[in-house]
Amino acid sequence: MAYAWTTPVRYIKTIGPTRAKELVACGISTVGDLLERTPNSYIFPGVVPIKDIKDGQVTIIKAKIVEIGRGWGSTVGALLDDGTATCRAVWYHGAWLLDNLRPGMTVTFWGKYRGGVLQQPKWCTHDGGMRSVYGGCYGEAHHATIRSALKEVLSNVQLPNMYDNDSRVACFRAYHFPASKDEQGWALATLKQDEAICLQLALAERRWGRERVTVEPMWCGTSEDFNIMGYFSYDFTKDQQTALGDILTDLTSRTTPMQRLIHGEVGSGKTAVAFYAAMIAALNGKRTLILCPTTILAQQHYDTLKGMGWDDVKLTHAGGSNETTEAHIIIGTHSILHADLLLKSASLVIIDEMQKWGVEQRAQATKHHPHLLLMSATPIPRSLAATVFGDLDVSVIRELPIRRGTVITKQVLPEKQDAMWDIIERELIKGHQVYTVFPRIDEDEDIVSAEQGFRESSKRFDQYCVKLLTGRASTTDKTGVMKDFKDGNTQILVSTVLAEVGLDNSNATVMCIMGADRFGLSSLHQMRGRICRSVDTAFCFLVSETSNPTSIARLEVIEKCNDGFEIAEHDLRLRGSGDVFSTRQHGLPDLKFMSLVDDYDLMIEAKEIVQAGSVGSGVREMMELKYGKSLELGGVV
Repeated sequence: MAYAWTTPVRYIKTIGPTRAKELVACGISTVGDLLERTPNSYIFPGVVPIKDIKDGQVTIIKAKIVEIGRGWGSTVGALLDDGTATCRAVWYHGAWLLDNLRPGMTVTFWGKYRGGVLQQPKWCTHDGGMRSVYGGCYGEAHHATIRSALKEVLSNVQLPNMYDNDSRVACFRAYHFPASKDEQGWALATLKQDEAICLQLALAERRWGRERVTVEPMWCGTSEDFNIMGYFSYDFTKDQQTALGDILTDLTSRTTPMQRLIHGEVGSGKTAVAFYAAMIAALNGKRTLILCPTTILAQQHYDTLKGMGWDDVKLTHAGGSNETTEAHIIIGTHSILHADLLLKSASLVIIDEMQKWGVEQRAQATKHHPHLLLMSATPIPRSLAATVFGDLDVSVIRELPIRRGTVITKQVLPEKQDAMWDIIERELIKGHQVYTVFPRIDEDEDIVSAEQGFRESSKRFDQYCVKLLTGRASTTDKTGVMKDFKDGNTQILVSTVLAEVGLDNSNATVMCIMGADRFGLSSLHQMRGRICRSVDTAFCFLVSETSNPTSIARLEVIEKCNDGFEIAEHDLRLRGSGDVFSTRQHGLPDLKFMSLVDDYDLMIEAKEIVQAGSVGSGVREMMELKYGKSLELGGVV
């Protein structure tokens, strides 16, 4: 039987119904999934005698199991003997091993040797040569199933050729069953390049698909610019002017819909640039929809425009399909996606906090092919800009408005909070205001909740007005709490992560983040940006009692660094690309071989190959197999 990329695993000759279910449970549903399954590790030739192993060395041994059994809890321990010496091996949560390993078996083990113990070693029972090792929830049975299926598939599969006409089948064979370490390295490098080219071709197809749609250019002359700038009480920075120039070129000089992303430092003025674009559309008689992830942010934008003197704006909370209005700028949340008449009438759609919107929602918002302007609250790592957002034009705003005070960021242990409370008291006496943010609304045994924090703050600072803001409050209550804080009637605002976006109060000089280890780097930096809005010195306190090394490293990055672009790169390295910006979230399958952290140069090279038009028919066919469905999402990110 000849197999194709999309053949379900249940049709593989060596796989029965039970094993097919096991593979599907592990994320292997098709032949393509099987071929792209990454080995947990490889065992290289070169067994080391136990007597020659050095402490701390990652090593391979081939030894007989003298004894094996349960230790404390689910721990499993074994005594191993290779004829030169003996050592022990230990696995944590390894009870399943007792069904596969027995005394008397000779097994190859690979792991770190420390203190006379081989710790958590991987293992296999085959002999000779370099072999790939597959592990997972089904242990050795899972490994044997995958190897058996791969041998069958690689002998009978038909796949399109790769770039430069390399055989894709031969490359996968070298990847899964390499004859040497060099061959495995070649296969991985080739698969990385192929994945990069396929991804860049898919992104280019999205762009080319959008360019088939035509729109009427808008107009912006000197008088329109003078009119609009009259609504702003400040001059734009150079970066804002550059971003605005990019947008005006898209709107006034091109006959295809704009597809642009603006990202930059927290507080750099991205929203002001977006407002200018909406005003230009309005002066051309065109409608703009501004989509916000929360009612708080929508209200903030509405209040800001009204406060600037721009009255041609409406805030909507309902989303009836027949909703109509004469306003040229309409601000709302997800409900707008259900107002088809509004979507159809829009010439420009601005999506704020775009990382909080799914690909289907963005596709719905742009199904009538308006101009699209996406805004990210925090900087985006350059590798993500080249991949996940590679089909967009990108404008970057690094420069902050002048006359901004410094922010002092400090980690605070719970038992050392007295100094923090003293600083907060001094800031309140000066007439400044305070944010206190909690990761949860309700009581939790591990962390103080917002409700408990509100009660404690009200008691501690009983001479000041303290209010609570959470997602459970009604829209009317949220608006009232925000207004009181903005007007200075409330001195301390206790909230959940809602404070991350939509609150702009230049008089607030303290951000106290309780359970700071529960937040990601971008969220922490964004919350800190709430107090970086005046010439006054501000304070950001990161209260945490975590002992987790990764969490501590994350907090140290925020404490030592104020550069959002540097923080974004740290976030990508600490958390990985899948947690920061999943390609799946943006309509693309997850990457299998490339690393968004380490393979930036490879992605740029692949983009140049695609732009040169030299990818070949095999790569195009594979791109359609892998990314075809994502290209049907309307061509949005």
